[in-house]
Amino acid sequence: MSDIPRDLNITKILGGRPSPDGSKVILEVEDANGAKLHLSVPPAQLVNCLPLFSKLAADSQAIGGGTPNPVYEITQWELATDRTRREVFLSFSIPPGGRLTFHLPHPAPKDIHDTLGQMLKAQTQVTSATH
Repeated sequence: MSDIPRDLNITKILGGRPSPDGSKVILEVEDANGAKLHLSVPPAQLVNCLPLFSKLAADSQAIGGGTPNPVYEITQWELATDRTRREVFLSFSIPPGGRLTFHLPHPAPKDIHDTLGQMLKAQTQVTSATH
């Protein structure tokens, strides 16, 4: 006897919260019939969602059925270095209180520095020309 997979036609993600003991994250969603469902996921699995959902959104856009990826307001950023391994990390704080940290392998930090410098120089030239 084989299990028949259950398809959930989720139309909205309504919110989420940690379980009382912190062992799960509970997502509240709404299906096409308006029923509210709760999905529980171990917190460690949530880190898999961001890159997966980003890729799926891009794939959907390529097919023509997706909406553009949103632009997030960065409320705070931080650069840190693991001095023992000489690695650089970039963290962003995004509303409503999330934090994303990215490892920047060599030579990414230098490349970002150089590109940002060029962009700022170009922006300064445009600003100077318009005043």
